[in-house]
Amino acid sequence: METNEVRGLLPLLADGELDAGQAVEVEAVLATRPDLQAELDRWRALRQAAHRGLTAETVPAALQARLAATVQRERNRSRILRLVGPLSAVAAVVVFALVLQQGLFSTDRVGGGATFAGQLVADQFVRVHEHCAVSRKHDPFGVVGQADAAALIADASDCKLNVPLTVPELRGFAVRGCCGCLDRSKQIKAIHVYYEEDAPNQAVVSLFVTDGVVKIACDKARSDRVNGRSYQVIELHGTGLVKWDEKLRSYTMVARLNPQQLEQLANQIRVAGWLCSQPPMAMATSRK
Repeated sequence: METNEVRGLLPLLADGELDAGQAVEVEAVLATRPDLQAELDRWRALRQAAHRGLTAETVPAALQARLAATVQRERNRSRILRLVGPLSAVAAVVVFALVLQQGLFSTDRVGGGATFAGQLVADQFVRVHEHCAVSRKHDPFGVVGQADAAALIADASDCKLNVPLTVPELRGFAVRGCCGCLDRSKQIKAIHVYYEEDAPNQAVVSLFVTDGVVKIACDKARSDRVNGRSYQVIELHGTGLVKWDEKLRSYTMVARLNPQQLEQLANQIRVAGWLCSQPPMAMATSRK
């Protein structure tokens, strides 16, 4: 197997999603490639961190009490009880509360009237960035090299998010692809556009836009406020993420850059109404 092919399969191997034959082939290569084995170890570490972030959620006692009465009243027609079947009302309450906290039904409202779309983990963004943007150059909408790439992405976002997004231009970068691979469960609508730098080192930057506001679970996250915009800032194994919520959506930028460099890029994106505008942008992406 080619190196790039093996590297693209590492996230799936870490998730246990490869079939037995592919897993044997990849592991045979890893036996002779300590650098790729180290990458697999990093993916597994990310998965463990993601699991800790999700399992750390707790259900407040007051919320359990409020929901207990509701579940008991609605037992015969409750959407939750159809899922949990023979579980007791108390167990159903716990499931209901966890579902609400994880945002699985996308019914909660957050500030400004935006819909809470759900919770994702930082690893999901990093995995799609590495797998689709860096390794595979995944471009199912066929935008790369097209003179009408912006129109194609607008069509893709219209399909995924029900609104055509104008692609923000990044000076010194070119759009290299567009996909919708962020959430495999299809519960969260998202579009992923990625750019490649016009430079020898060719930094790759991903921009994710979700329909509704999402929460990113990560125990390493911190908050930062720059030029009036609040960012959630995360750095995992050399990959930076910055996320902000604006105009009823969440925007997340991911790259193998430090968070400060990503904030510089993100600060130049202005969201006008429901669309991303295209202001002139300048960014010097100095390396760490």
